[in-house]
Amino acid sequence: NHNTCFENEHLPRRRDLTVIPGAEWTHYKGHANFLGIKKPYKNPFCVNSEEEMRCVLQEARDNGALISLNHPFDGPCGWRWGMDVFGMDAVEVWNGGLMTGANEKCLEWWRDQLCKGRRLPVVGGSDFHRTGPFSLPGLPCTKVYALSRAPEDILTALRAGRCFISFTPEGPEVSFDAGEAQMGGEVPAGQPVSIRFSRLQGGDCLRVITNRGVTETLCPAGATATEIPFRCAGDKFVRCEVLRKLLSDMPPVRVMVSNPLYFSSEE
Repeated sequence: NHNTCFENEHLPRRRDLTVIPGAEWTHYKGHANFLGIKKPYKNPFCVNSEEEMRCVLQEARDNGALISLNHPFDGPCGWRWGMDVFGMDAVEVWNGGLMTGANEKCLEWWRDQLCKGRRLPVVGGSDFHRTGPFSLPGLPCTKVYALSRAPEDILTALRAGRCFISFTPEGPEVSFDAGEAQMGGEVPAGQPVSIRFSRLQGGDCLRVITNRGVTETLCPAGATATEIPFRCAGDKFVRCEVLRKLLSDMPPVRVMVSNPLYFSSEE
C-alpha cells in the first residue's frame, strides 16, 4: 500500500499463500517498495529534500527492508532523484501488463548498467489498481528460484537475482545450467552454459543477450521447450528474453525477461 504500514499488522496466514509485508514509499519524485519489514521506517513518509529522502531509505535499509525502485521511467510517477542516489537492491523493469515505452526505457538503462559491469537484479509487478486490457494481478509475474516458500528465502533469492519475469504465471520460463551457479550467480568465462526454455509456444522468438549483442532463435511449431548451448567469448553476462505474437494484428511483444548469469574474467 502507499505510505502506510497498518495492514502489515493484519496479514492473513494461509498454508497455500506466502504473504510478505511491505510498503510502497510514494513521493511526487518517485516510488519505491520496502519489502520484508512490517514497519520499515518510523518517521513521516513525506520528505522535502534529497537529504531527507536518503534518511528514509537508509532507515528502511538499516531495518532490513529490500528496496526496489518502482516504474522509474514512468512519466508522472517516475524516479526523479537520480538512478544512482542510493544502493537499491532491485529495480522494477516491467510494470503492469504489456511492455510500455517507460518499461522499454528502463530495460535500455538496465542494459547499459550491465554493460558497465554493474550487477543489479530486476523484478516485475502487476501494480494492479483496476481491471483493464492486459491489467490483472500477476501480469507480469516475478518467478523466483528460492530454497523454500518462506518470506526470508524469497527475499534472499530476489536480492541475488535468482528470478525472472514472465508475462503470466503460466510462463514462459527459463533456467541456466552452469555447474553450481544459478541465475544471478557467477561462473568462470570458460564454463559451458545451457539455457533451458520451457512453457513455450511455436513461433516464440528466443533471445540470448550479452554485452556484445543479441542472437535470436525461433521455437519450432509444436514445441513447448528447448535448450540453447552458450559459451562465453568475452561476454560479461548472458540473459534471455522471449517475444511472442499475442494477437494476429500486433507485432511480437516481450513475454519473458530473465536476470543475467555473470562471467568472471578467469577461466
